[in-house]
Amino acid sequence: MIRARSLFFAACLALLSSLLSPADAAAPSSSFYLVQTPAFPEYKVTFHGVIKPKVKNAVVRIDVKLNDVWVDTKLRTRSTSSGAWKVQARATALESKATYRARVTIGNKLVTTKSRNLKIEVAPQISTPDQLIALTGPGGRIHGTDVSRWQHPGDKPIDFVKMYNAGIRFVMIKASDTRDDADALALKYLLMDRNAAQAAGIYTGYYHYTILPNTNDRDAVIRDAQAQAQKAIWRLSSLGGYTEKDLPYALDLEYNCIATSNGRCVKYAQRSLVTLWAETWLATVAPWMSIPLIRSASLTAIATPSPVAEVLPRDPPRTIGFPVTTPGTE
Repeated sequence: MIRARSLFFAACLALLSSLLSPADAAAPSSSFYLVQTPAFPEYKVTFHGVIKPKVKNAVVRIDVKLNDVWVDTKLRTRSTSSGAWKVQARATALESKATYRARVTIGNKLVTTKSRNLKIEVAPQISTPDQLIALTGPGGRIHGTDVSRWQHPGDKPIDFVKMYNAGIRFVMIKASDTRDDADALALKYLLMDRNAAQAAGIYTGYYHYTILPNTNDRDAVIRDAQAQAQKAIWRLSSLGGYTEKDLPYALDLEYNCIATSNGRCVKYAQRSLVTLWAETWLATVAPWMSIPLIRSASLTAIATPSPVAEVLPRDPPRTIGFPVTTPGTE
């Protein structure tokens, strides 16, 4: 009887937990950041944060402290399905310091963030839009890099303002992954990095890290590529789609090993199947992501008898190269 009663109460608790929305199951909170954003022709300030647990369409309001009284700035936005939010405004006074906070309304709950101070500095004059994208990279190219969890030692945030001042003008952020555990980590840091990088004046692109399926069946290869492409499509959708500071999503296909033993690769995918997988992925995401990119340490594993462009409804994919330490790393 006692055991039966215990099981009954356990079942009731499980049912109650399943009926609770994420916002009810845990106390909601929101991070809050603000930064002066390089812009043309006016100075801008960007406010951004991430709501946890993630909530879509939560209303975010920005307050400013004037004479020790909090005043509504009338700046408003709503969170995306990932819980991220961002507000950008024109800076109206230079060399001035102000204190801000965000108020987040989730249903009938009100969450107030910690306050932060910001002083609008006189930045180097930007007289034309193209000066926002300085050719500071090797060979007079635009300087960019890629970021993922490895750039967050100890879970620390990346200083994108410092990166901008060092000449970085775009970053490719790992946004999705074949493996579910690594995919969850990618989402965590994507939410930290995207708005922070854009607020610092850096353009953001994204990449899907690929592990190819261990199969020689062409139909299975196609199904796997379509499933992985759907991950990337859903991820971009959860961010609210592209903004004016976004670059296209990229396919990160670095390694064609499909089976390992004792840390060594014992089986490689056939070139024709790697090509089939890549073409299928690109064709699946193309209608949703404009011009897809291929990010790879080496494209030698991809055969080229039939151009990838033939399977795409728009322009052919563009290939970009980044320095990577070891093929197969993230």
